[in-house]
Amino acid sequence: MSVVLKITEQYRVGAEPRRCFDIFTRLRPEEFLHSDALIAAVESSHVPGGGQFNHVGAMQNIRFTDGAVIEETLTELVEGRKVAYRGRGFTQPIVGWADHADASFEFLEDRGDTLVVWNYAFTLRDGPLMGVRAAIFQNVFLGIVYTRFMRKTLRNLAKIITLRETVNASR
Repeated sequence: MSVVLKITEQYRVGAEPRRCFDIFTRLRPEEFLHSDALIAAVESSHVPGGGQFNHVGAMQNIRFTDGAVIEETLTELVEGRKVAYRGRGFTQPIVGWADHADASFEFLEDRGDTLVVWNYAFTLRDGPLMGVRAAIFQNVFLGIVYTRFMRKTLRNLAKIITLRETVNASR
């Protein structure tokens, strides 16, 4: 039986949801994903065969500086509000226990600002010691490493959106 482990982080951005969504959907992963000593930096991303990662079924490959390559498939696009995708190909320590992850970014109106909500649901591969692996994944990877990564990424994203909004307002 598969085990699904979930994590959600959110961050407030001082711009309307539609603007946040529009800016976000034009960004490439290497422009906003956080990296540090625990999470490798994104080296590059590309859409196989060209095109853009902007419609359901579109795929993109993300290459990290540690050599890992993750394939993402866009699974849902609600214009102005939500982008959902499935990631596969995890090879890094601990996260390699995941068969895939379903994730989404949602842009929700909240008192004139936007609440950016980033959800992840990792489905672990079946195998021996599932209870132990799930506990390590939940408490070490999600509880420490990924929480930090998601929070820093959302702060990066907010800075980018705020900067682009400021530049657009001054034109």
